[in-house]
Amino acid sequence: MAMRGLVVFISDIRNCQSKEQEIKRIDKEMANIRQKFSKPQDLNGYQRKKYVWKILYMFMLGYEVDFGHMESVGLISSPRYSEKMVGYMACSLLLREGDELLRLIINSIKNDLISNQDNFMCLAMGSICTVGGREFAETLSGDVQKILLNPMTKVFVRKKAALTLLRLYRKNQDAINPAEIADKVLALLDDSNLGALTCVVGLILGLLAYSTEGWEACPQRAIGLLTRIVMNKEYSNDYLYYGIPSPWLQIRLLRMITFFPPLHPQRDRMLIERLVQVLQRVISTTEVTKNVNKNNATHGVLFEAINVIIHEGKATELLMQAVQLLGRFISIREANIRYLGLETMAKLSQHPECAEDVKRHNSTILFSLKDADVSIRRRALDLVYSMCDYSNCRETIAELLSYLANADFSLREELVLKIAILAERFADDYAWYVDVVLALMKTAGEQVSDEIWYRVVQIITNEEALQKYATENVFKALLDDTRPPNNLVRICAYLLGEFGHLVANEPKMSSHEQFASLHAQWATSDMPTRALLLSTYVKLGHIYPELEGDVARVFNTCRSTLDQELQQRALEYSALSSPGLADLKATVLEMMPAFPERESAVLKRIKVRSNDETGRGRGDIVADKIAREDSAGEAHHTSSGGGGGGGYSDNNDRGDSYGSSGAYGSGGGGNSGYRDESRNDEPRAPPPVTNFNPGAGDGKIKINLPGGRESRSDRAPSQTQWSAPEPAPAPMAAPDLLGGLGDGNGFGGAPADGNGFGGGGFGDFSSAPAPQQPQQAQGGGWDAFGGAAQQQPAPQMQQMQPQMQMQQPQQPVAPATCLLELSNMCTAAEVQSQQDVHDVTDDTKEEMDKYGTVLRLEVIRPPPGSAPSTQVFLLVQFDALDSSAKAFESLQGRTFDGRIVGVRYIAEHEFDARAAAEHQ
Repeated sequence: MAMRGLVVFISDIRNCQSKEQEIKRIDKEMANIRQKFSKPQDLNGYQRKKYVWKILYMFMLGYEVDFGHMESVGLISSPRYSEKMVGYMACSLLLREGDELLRLIINSIKNDLISNQDNFMCLAMGSICTVGGREFAETLSGDVQKILLNPMTKVFVRKKAALTLLRLYRKNQDAINPAEIADKVLALLDDSNLGALTCVVGLILGLLAYSTEGWEACPQRAIGLLTRIVMNKEYSNDYLYYGIPSPWLQIRLLRMITFFPPLHPQRDRMLIERLVQVLQRVISTTEVTKNVNKNNATHGVLFEAINVIIHEGKATELLMQAVQLLGRFISIREANIRYLGLETMAKLSQHPECAEDVKRHNSTILFSLKDADVSIRRRALDLVYSMCDYSNCRETIAELLSYLANADFSLREELVLKIAILAERFADDYAWYVDVVLALMKTAGEQVSDEIWYRVVQIITNEEALQKYATENVFKALLDDTRPPNNLVRICAYLLGEFGHLVANEPKMSSHEQFASLHAQWATSDMPTRALLLSTYVKLGHIYPELEGDVARVFNTCRSTLDQELQQRALEYSALSSPGLADLKATVLEMMPAFPERESAVLKRIKVRSNDETGRGRGDIVADKIAREDSAGEAHHTSSGGGGGGGYSDNNDRGDSYGSSGAYGSGGGGNSGYRDESRNDEPRAPPPVTNFNPGAGDGKIKINLPGGRESRSDRAPSQTQWSAPEPAPAPMAAPDLLGGLGDGNGFGGAPADGNGFGGGGFGDFSSAPAPQQPQQAQGGGWDAFGGAAQQQPAPQMQQMQPQMQMQQPQQPVAPATCLLELSNMCTAAEVQSQQDVHDVTDDTKEEMDKYGTVLRLEVIRPPPGSAPSTQVFLLVQFDALDSSAKAFESLQGRTFDGRIVGVRYIAEHEFDARAAAEHQ
């Protein structure tokens, strides 16, 4: 029976002539409902139901509703279906997951789940799927599981139970053990109702996305069901969609197969034969029609079948048929089919037996790069990238460079990245690789990322035969471009600073022309480029005495610039030219050593992007899990001993960042330091400052550097060769920190004493004792990021040889325990009050609860009077080793508020001691 009051109210709202009239009517009705709800004892179930319906209608119109929630909760416990339905509807709309009021309805939902009344169970499960969270999962998972596995459960209830259980499992994986119910759930696949099968298969796919353990029988079950549907046609007409039997169930069953390893050719021979029959039927009966809905269904099944063919990889005949079929699809007018055809062909191109057949469609694929639909252009670009190999790389890259000139700006960055990767991966001649990158810079300009020119410099530095060719061609490219992009100026500046002497005798490439051509770009360059130019100038002035005057004038101009980085470099480079620092200057400006071989940062970037877009495997489907790079890496900690920042800083997760506030010999009494904290899975990009350059007339110097590298110089012959002495027997926990020398006048900082050794000498980050030396210049020092280095006695002047090499012992790895120490998550400035400590504790516990039960959590603050930037440690104790291991794996290397989180296992006695000290 219709509720007259509700009908009249809705009619009044619809008849309002203006927004003002509607608001007035809404306000009047809200006031009336508030008055009625203020006397709940005078209301019966019908009236409460009517008023809640009115509230829901006003809420759906967009008006704010801040009352009626308790009345909605009360309706859920009603024995009448109509009232219970309104209560569940209101709670689903007005409440959100995590709302405190939801705790009031958990018992009512549980009672409905065990009531054996089908309608009540369906209402309860519908509400769970809408607002259920972790607490619902812990309390109600067992009841929903019983409903699903009960053989007496009706079909429409079982369908809801399967989907509800999947929702609860996604909210809390600990509430259900999928391996324990695997056999019982798989037994449900014997049901003849395709609707129930679709829901159960959806549940299985959701569980497989987290783990396949215990579900090994899935492929056999899936193939059996496909045989029933596709080959034996065991279905009712109710599940025919445009003549296709339950296409969405077929898609899910095919996808289920790809979660497991390919079938064994001997042990699973019968299964393979049945699967091949199904796949053959799907491929042979699929055709393009004028009906869009039918095309969507048939091609959805087809493309999933092709994924299974690629996954199994045994039926060569099917692979060839798939390539032929996709070749037709990528040439038709229907955009959706072309898109799917290009995407699937990219996967097929990775199969060795299909690569040549895919290349036959090269012209059609390249034509798709000019399609009006940007999504199709992206898939065509992916396919071209996948098809490229040694046999066709030059032609492919030439086509892509031609396409780049007119490509959309939305595609340019990705296109540049892929061209650079292909050129590096398949280059049989590095000279050609350099030419490709130069063409990229000319065409794409600033859209060529820093990783690309970093990688080019790495290759050129490591390939002596390439250095002259690359320097000459890059310099010519700079001269030919009226407005070169910053990255071209940077790479040219780096190469001229390192290898400019190799082309100085070539026409129009003298030292004066090199300097003039670079300085002509000063006015249009950005600040990082100018900083690199200053570093090149100091090297040019050191190599070519005739340029010293020009370089000095530039430095004098920059001494008063507003930019701190330029001013600091100009001051220090000028001071480095002091007569008393000639030997040190020769060492500091030595040629860059060869870079260690590591995976290309450009290649790593394209891998991450592919995983994020289209390259994920079936086993990596879990949307909740975020892939994180391995954070393990070797760390070389070297910096200015008594001064600020020294050397170039390499402490960057993405790549190597050089410069700011300490690039190349900055600050506080130190210069010429070197800091390298790169991860061993990141390629070291070249710095904007080259720390080593041979001095004119100096001997050939061989310097052993941290990481096993050698500097080298071939420009100035010498009769002597320095080599590293044996490591000192004194224990050291970190490599040496080569600090600069003061000049007595405050070079790099105030002098330590009247002898002119300002601020530094050798510093050391480690707590291990350094060899005791006369304290002629003792300075505290700062590392490249402004943190205070530990004070160490400065060694004697004669012992400050640049070839000194110190060993870094490997740090022992603590055994796994239930206790973790988290660092670098917050600073002392963030926990000044007790309320701040409570807030940090609550936030951290909420995060740690994702990994398991937290027994204790302590915030260890620094001593009073510490700097605001001093880090705070968090100690966490879990109830089980598995939980701490999950947290350790997840948090290691994770970024929080711009800082990289540190995590390590600690012993219980350390936890107790630090916690006790904190509470004293």
